[in-house]
Formats: sequence, C-alpha cells, structure tokens
Amino acid sequence: MAAEDALRVALPVPIRRLFDYRSTPGTDDVVPGCRVLVPLRRRTVVGIVCVPGARTDLSAPRLKSVSRVLDQEAVFPKPLFELLLWAAEYYQHPVGEILHAALPAVLRRGGPLRPATSRHWRITAQGINALPSLPKRSVVQRRVLESLKAAAPDGLADSDIRPVAKRVQPALARLVSRGWVAGTAADVHPLLDAVHGARLRLNAAQTQAVDRINASLGAYRAHLLHGVTGAGKTEVYLRSAAEAVSRGGQVMVLIPEIALTPQLVERFQNGLTGKLVVFHSGLGIRQRHEAWWAARQGAADVVLGTRSAVFTPLRNPALIIVDEEHDSSYKQQDGFRYNARDIAVKRAQQEQIPIVLGSATPALESVENARRGRYRLLTLKQRAGLR
Repeated sequence: MAAEDALRVALPVPIRRLFDYRSTPGTDDVVPGCRVLVPLRRRTVVGIVCVPGARTDLSAPRLKSVSRVLDQEAVFPKPLFELLLWAAEYYQHPVGEILHAALPAVLRRGGPLRPATSRHWRITAQGINALPSLPKRSVVQRRVLESLKAAAPDGLADSDIRPVAKRVQPALARLVSRGWVAGTAADVHPLLDAVHGARLRLNAAQTQAVDRINASLGAYRAHLLHGVTGAGKTEVYLRSAAEAVSRGGQVMVLIPEIALTPQLVERFQNGLTGKLVVFHSGLGIRQRHEAWWAARQGAADVVLGTRSAVFTPLRNPALIIVDEEHDSSYKQQDGFRYNARDIAVKRAQQEQIPIVLGSATPALESVENARRGRYRLLTLKQRAGLR
C-alpha cells in the first residue's frame, strides 16, 4: 500500500499523539502552527497543524480530509511553537491540549486570528438637519440620532451605542445609507499608555544590577535578583525594561495573581514609556483576544500578566521578568500542570534573551542554580531611597 501525503494535526483531546488528515488542494501552503477545521468522529474540531506534508500509512478509506484551513499564517511565532511542543514532552501532557490552552478562547472556537474591528459612529450635518422631521414611527433611528447628537462631535463606539435600543445595527445601516451617520473602523487594543513619571534614586547595588542585566540584552542569561523587602527590585525591573523597550524590544513581566493590583499596574505605567497590556483572570473573552493580538503584533511594548501570560506571543521579545519567582501560584495545579517560572526560563533560552528572577526569599532550586553558575546572582542588601 502506497503512503499518502497527510497533515499531522494536534487536537484538543486527552490523547498523547497527533492525528493524520488527507491533504487537499487548499492545504498546499499550510505551515506548522496554522489552525484547521477537521472532522473527529461525529463532530468538527479546531486542530493545529504540526507536520505538513507527512507520509501516512493509513488506508484511503480511513483517512479523512481537512474541512477548512482557518489561517494563512502560523498563530504562534516559531520559537513559541517549539516551546509548546517541548512543554508537551517535558510535562508529558497531550500536545493538542497544550496548544489549545495557549490560544485565546475565540481562536479555540475557530474565530478569526485578527480581532474584529470596532466601529465608531458620528452624526453628520445632514443627520442633524433630518432629525426634527424624522417620522414618529422611526423610533430606533430617532434614538440613535439623538444619542449621537448628544455625543457630538466625539460620537459613540459600538459598545456605547448598543444599549440605546434593540435592533440598533439595522437602524445604523439605514442611517448610514442615507448619509445621516458616518462610521469609521478602528482596531481596539486594551493598551495602557506608560507616562514615565518620577523615578526612585538607585543605590550602588541597584545600579550594578541594572547595568549587568542591560549588558546581557541580546543573548540568553538568567539573573537571580535577591533583594530584601523594600530593596527596590521593582525599580530594577523598570530600568531594565525601559532599556529593552528603547532598543525596540518587548518585555514580558510575570506577577503572582495576588500581587497584580491596580497599584502595581500604575507603578509600571509611571516607570516606563510606551504601551502596556495587562493579562489577568478578570479579562473577558474579547478583551483577552485583543490583548493577545496586541502583544503578537508588537503593538504592546510591555506585557504584564499572571501565570498563563507566559504563553503570550511576542513579535520582538527582548527581556522576561518573573517577580516573586518562588511563589506557588506560578504552578498550575490542574489540567496541564506546569511551572510558569520554569517555562519562562526555557522560553528565554529559546528566544536567546535574558530573564530576571526576583525574590526576597528565592526558591531553593534557584539558589542552587545560582551556586552552580547557571544563574547570575544579583544581591540587594539595603532598602532603596528616594531622590
């Protein structure tokens, strides 16, 4: 029996193997990391191609065809894709479940790679003139025009105009066709502007730590930043992150769930310049997709997040920071069980960028890695002062 060309696909099922599907004319340009829609028993699921052009010994009747190719490009950058494949082997977990867990829910369901654009609506001069003579039966159109007139000249976003009335979209379509309302499309990224506020004064130990971290930018190096409480580890993070961003790179900062507070986010906003995106458990499905896309496209200079943010794609990764690296919340306790700190170290190795592991009470394994020379130990023994 002659072997056939097939796509080897990872599926979101608790089975530690890949599945073969027949290549079709529409799959000729598929690359590893693309999503495809495939049949699985009596349902259709989203799979991720791991090996295009594979040779399979399955007989033709048993080999099902790919239903649809969802992407024209890989959803993960190559180093991140390789990291996820490594994690499946290292943690002995089904690769399909790991790959799907690293995707926003919208993509796991087969939605578009790029988030839907949001529209902004404004009333035109013709709309203002037409409002007084609008028929009484056009209740929804009247409410829309009145709301947009009240919001002039700024107008209203999709999310603000939806509550005005039921069936707003058909009314908007009619108003646009008459030239009474204008809509503009814009990408919606949940980006925060960093404002670069007043800095704390660095002491000698902080300055030395920043200099050593900055000197390692552009290559892999693991730094264990051991500092007493109040020693100013965050300021070291901020200075090194600012340097990485100034060189055109992106920075990933991992924080324990309990420590990701509005005050900490504000601290990073005040200590950096550029765009900041925050990942946390309170994000909605659409917000998470938009944040993921902003990081993937390089629109976000700094990605600040909890455990699962370690799998966020970055276009120009330059530095990873893990605050409170000893914290147990970095360990996923169910499903795909992993340690985000260890994943971050491996990611830094694969991306060939430095990583900073900070703590007042480092984990024993981190101390041992520093003793063996695998990590460079940076020590802050005194409290930081103000300028």
